[in-house]
Amino acid sequence: MLPNGDGVGQVVLIVTIIITSPIRGLACVTSLIIVTTMTPQTLPIDSAPLPVNRLTDVAETEDNESVIFGVGDENRAAKSGNQGLVMSDRNWKRRWAARALDWSGGNWMLRRCPVWHGLIILNYHRIGFQATSDLDRNLWSATPDDFQQQLAFLKRNFDVISLADLDDVLHRPRSRTVMITFDDGYRDNYTYAYDSLKQVGLPATFFVTTGFLDRPQVPWWDDIAWMVRNSTIAELPQNQWFQTPVPLHVAQKTLAINRLLKIYKSLDGRQTSQFISYLAEALQTGRCPAELGQDLWMTWDMVREMRANGMTIGGHSVTHPVLACVSPEQQDYEISECRRRLVEELGEPIDGFSYPVGGWSSFNEITSNALQRHGYRWGFTYLGSYLKPGEFDRYALRRTAIETDIDMPLFHTILSLPQVFA
Repeated sequence: MLPNGDGVGQVVLIVTIIITSPIRGLACVTSLIIVTTMTPQTLPIDSAPLPVNRLTDVAETEDNESVIFGVGDENRAAKSGNQGLVMSDRNWKRRWAARALDWSGGNWMLRRCPVWHGLIILNYHRIGFQATSDLDRNLWSATPDDFQQQLAFLKRNFDVISLADLDDVLHRPRSRTVMITFDDGYRDNYTYAYDSLKQVGLPATFFVTTGFLDRPQVPWWDDIAWMVRNSTIAELPQNQWFQTPVPLHVAQKTLAINRLLKIYKSLDGRQTSQFISYLAEALQTGRCPAELGQDLWMTWDMVREMRANGMTIGGHSVTHPVLACVSPEQQDYEISECRRRLVEELGEPIDGFSYPVGGWSSFNEITSNALQRHGYRWGFTYLGSYLKPGEFDRYALRRTAIETDIDMPLFHTILSLPQVFA
């Protein structure tokens, strides 16, 4: 039987499923057997110390973890430029098992006889339709309809908490709770996400980049995506920034964007402006028009309305740099000024901060020390998995990414069996 669960209860439920529907029962048993053979490639909570100096790993993806996860594999493989790993045996098993567990009733069984206790923190970025956008399409997490379905499922099956509940929940030995978070502060967080959350009566925490609200602009990741999508040249030649050419044919533009974003995130903070300027000239497009950034972000009035109606607001820096790539002085500014502006606009203490990009190499001990020094009580990463009661680092809380390639069977399975699928 699966670990941490009620073995007798699981057996009874499996037998019941087999008696009532032999085919579904067989699928349930088979999928559970497959699940027990899979070993998730995630770091145990608190197993890796925060690096004092920034580390770069050639296998890093956007969230700076290993190339293949059970969640969002296609997007993550594309972000790493390594599509050959998408159809790995392990990935195929996960997707087959997720669908089999959902169809057979296995997910229902797992929720009735839970095999995990603790907290799953879901991480979203944008809600909407990315197919025709010239901006970074990897930022969209769900369509409005998919998001509403996800919320309805959470409402039926879990206790969804707010940031204020963290202290209590993370020390409850038998809790099974979910927290919803959003990063960046895109306006669709207000027009789509907030509206849906109000309809179903669930709370969420929104981590906003204060500089984008104060001075609306196109962020660096959307700037790079726009330049690539609007370029008409065939490739970027080998140069000081990359050792092999970057093909730019229509079918390869997504891979090109992801490769260039990965390069940007690996740069010393003092080099990023130079890299963006190089791309604007080499791609023969110039920078993304500034007017595209004017309505991209929430306004402070929107943020205040959300707070007044039960949502929680946290910090996500001022300008969204990769914090570990900049000087300690700039880290301190990004963290302290972000909190100062939030307190100024909302008139209350701000307890939570999510690290831009959010992988192990995007923040370090200097970052977490600055959070503590400036009054934040929690730091949120973009690392997968869930939090076990009493086993967590309050300045490196793990979150599970929700991306547009996660269908409802996989979403159900992530919440039913996070040890494998989160």
